[in-house]
Amino acid sequence: MKFSSDNKIILLFTIVIIGLVASVIITENNKYEMQESNKWVEHTHQVFDKSSHIESSIQYNLIANRGYRISGYKVFLE
Repeated sequence: MKFSSDNKIILLFTIVIIGLVASVIITENNKYEMQESNKWVEHTHQVFDKSSHIESSIQYNLIANRGYRISGYKVFLE
């Protein structure tokens, strides 16, 4: 089967167009997956921040409790 030069050019452009369309589809899919991943990363940071705040509160309460037990001053419980 022999192709004329016009048919070869049309075939080449068709292949290039298909490649570009495939590239756009893959890029959009990757973009969507990255956005979903970023949402989970943000959620993880929020959980870490909250757990750090809880840990600090617990530590502060433990220290205040020790201060009250040692000194008997209720100012440590406020």
